Amino acid sequence: MKRFTSLCMVLAALASSNVFASDAITTVMGNGDPNGAITGPGGSLYYNHRYNIFYNPSYANDAKNWLIVERNAAGTASGGFVGSAMNMSVGAFFNRNSVGGSGLTTDPIDIIVAGDAGIKWGANLSYSKNRGGPNVSDTSMAAKLGAQIGDIHPFIGMQFVGNDKVSATATNKTTAFQAGVRYMFGEWNPYAYVKQTGFTPQGGLKAKSSQYGLGVGRTVKAGEMSSLSYSFGVHGTNAQRWTLPIDLVFETEFTSWLVGRAGVNHRVVDRTGGVSNANNTTGRAGGTFKFGKAEMDFAVGGAGGDDSGTNGLFTTVALVYHW
Repeated sequence: MKRFTSLCMVLAALASSNVFASDAITTVMGNGDPNGAITGPGGSLYYNHRYNIFYNPSYANDAKNWLIVERNAAGTASGGFVGSAMNMSVGAFFNRNSVGGSGLTTDPIDIIVAGDAGIKWGANLSYSKNRGGPNVSDTSMAAKLGAQIGDIHPFIGMQFVGNDKVSATATNKTTAFQAGVRYMFGEWNPYAYVKQTGFTPQGGLKAKSSQYGLGVGRTVKAGEMSSLSYSFGVHGTNAQRWTLPIDLVFETEFTSWLVGRAGVNHRVVDRTGGVSNANNTTGRAGGTFKFGKAEMDFAVGGAGGDDSGTNGLFTTVALVYHW
C-alpha cells in the first residue's frame, strides 16, 4: 500500500510539473499570452511546458528524450522529438505553426540545439517554403535564442525572411522581432515580453505593429494528489487593445493512470479602442491517460482562454512517448 501511494504521488508530481505537456494541456490551462504574441500554438509563459522550447530553446535541456504526435484544435497535425547527442539536446519538429501570409499550407520545419556550459543555452531555426503555383509562394525563416542564467530566463527571436509572393509582380514582406524574460521566484513565475512586427506590401509603405505584456503565474499543491495553477497580467497592442486575463486551473490524479484537469479564463478587461470584446469568460476540461512510458493528453469540447477551436469530444489529442 505504501509503495502504491508513493507511486501515485510521483505521478501526480510529474503531472503538475507539466514537463510532458502538449497543445491539449495548453488548451485547458491557457498560456498567459492572450494575443499569442510569444507562445503561438502551444507553450506557456506562466508555467513550465514542453513547448516553451519554441520561444526559449534552452528549455530543451530540461525536457528531452521524448516524441510527440498530435492533432490540434484547428484540425491540423504536428509532431517532433527532442533527444540527446554528444552531451547536447537536439530536436526536430514539423508543422508547429503557420508562418506564412498567403494562405498556403507552410509546413514549417524547426531544428533545435541546446546545451549546458554552466549557463543553459539553446537555439531554434525555423524554415518553410511552399508554392501555390508559378507566381504564388510563401517563404519564411526565423531564429530564436534563449538562456537560463540562474533563475532568470531571457529569450530573443527574429523573423528575418518573410516573403509572401501573391503574383508575378507583387511580393509582400514581413519581419518580426521579439524578446522577453521569465523569472523563477519559488512558486511564482513573473514574466514580461514585447514583439514588433513590420509588414511591407509591394510598392507600399511599411506598417508596424507591436504587442507587449507582463504578468505572473503560480502553481501550488492542493492536497497530496492535486495542484492549483493561476495567473494574471496586463497585455496591450498598438491597436489600442488592452487585456487583463485571469487563468485558474485545477488538476488532480484520479487514478495512477488518469489525470483530470479543468480551468476557467476570465478577462477582467478586454477592450479595443474603449469597446469591449465578446467572450470574456471561457471554461475547458481535459486530462491525460498514462500507459507506462506513453501518455495521451486530450481536451474535451471547445478550446478556451487563449486558444480557439471547435466543439466536440477530444478536440485536441496528443500521443507522447518519453524515455
